[in-house]
Amino acid sequence: MKLYENIILMKRLRRQGWVRAGVPFSSIESLADHSWSVAFLTYILCVLENSFRVAKRKHPLDIEKAVLIGLVHDLSESECLDMDKSFNNVVYNKEHLAQFQQKVQEGAIHNILGKVPLPLKESFERILNDQQSEEYHIARVSDFIDLIHQANEYRKKRWLDKNQFQGFKMHALQQLQQYEEQFSFLEKYLKEFIL
Repeated sequence: MKLYENIILMKRLRRQGWVRAGVPFSSIESLADHSWSVAFLTYILCVLENSFRVAKRKHPLDIEKAVLIGLVHDLSESECLDMDKSFNNVVYNKEHLAQFQQKVQEGAIHNILGKVPLPLKESFERILNDQQSEEYHIARVSDFIDLIHQANEYRKKRWLDKNQFQGFKMHALQQLQQYEEQFSFLEKYLKEFIL
């Protein structure tokens, strides 16, 4: 099954941003390592967020959906590789780059899911195409929090210098700030653990 081939690839492929940064290859997290971490963190953050929401009588997040989004959010990269952020430094029009990346990811998912049974294909498409949901957003938050903590781990081992670490951290913080009003736990996290 093509899908399982991609799961195996996710266990072998190293994340390209860390390759470019000079982290020793044998110590670089795989796509599967990262996806597992994001899914686990998504679960934790959903539980925390839902505890705030219960107190405020707000609609809770669907934890299962959010965790699944975290688990498969980089599935396309098993087909088209991880396009690291260095692409942003070499393109004239960043909007065109975003459109190109979106088309590549869509093509990769189409290729991966092209031969799976229809119910499974529809389930994956619902998960991967639901980019407006709060569950998708909290998985994105988890993705960027994982980036900060992984960069910090590599910094502690002196595989990233201070400037490299700050670059990864600032990129993640800029992304996280757009979700600060949406998720109750995030303001406290940004103040206490990051800034």
